[in-house]
Amino acid sequence: MSTTPDIETPEYVRDIAEIFPPQGGWTERDYFALPETNRLIELAHGQLRVVEMPTELHQRILRNLILLIGAYLKRRPLGQIWPAPLKIRLRPGLIREPDLVFFFKTNLRRVAQQVSGIPDLVVEIHSAGTRETDRVDKFREYAEAGIAEYWMVEPETETVEVYELRDGAYALRGAFRPGDTLTSGLLPGLDLPVAEVFAA
Repeated sequence: MSTTPDIETPEYVRDIAEIFPPQGGWTERDYFALPETNRLIELAHGQLRVVEMPTELHQRILRNLILLIGAYLKRRPLGQIWPAPLKIRLRPGLIREPDLVFFFKTNLRRVAQQVSGIPDLVVEIHSAGTRETDRVDKFREYAEAGIAEYWMVEPETETVEVYELRDGAYALRGAFRPGDTLTSGLLPGLDLPVAEVFAA
C-alpha cells in the first residue's frame, strides 16, 4: 500500500519542483492540487508556507482553550469553534490555517469542506517558528480580512493578548496572565481563567 511521502523528504521536494511552480508563482489551483499530507500548509503571496508541527505544550494549550471556550458555548450557544486543520481564505491567494477559529451561528455558512471563509475570532499559539509570522504578517492579514478579534497566546510568558478590530486595525483589549480572567468584547459573558489555559 503506497503512502504519500513526507513533505520534507528529498523525493517529495523533487516531485514538487518538477510538477508545481516555484515559490512566488503558486496559485490557489496549484495549492489545492497538492496531495494530502500530514502537514499544515498555507498559501501566502504565491508561496507555500509549511507550518511547523505543534509541540506537546502547544497541543495542551489548544486542548484547554477548546474545553474552556466549548464550556462557555454550551451555556451560550452563539456559534462554533474549530481547531486546525481548517483552511481559511482571507482573500484570493491567501490561505491560512489558524490554531483555533470561531464562527457565530449567522456565519456558519462560511465553513466549507475545502476552504472556509472569514471567521469572527482567530487564535494563534506562538512557537519559535511562528511567532514573527503571527505577530507581523497574520496580525496585518487578519485585520485586513475584517476578523473582529484576534488572540495571541504566548506560552513562554503564559500570556494571552486579546486584540479587537477598531477602524480597520487591531487595538489591544488586554494582555492576560495567570491570576487574570480573560474577557472578550466579541463573546459577552466569557470569563476565562488564564491559569486554566496553561494548566497541565
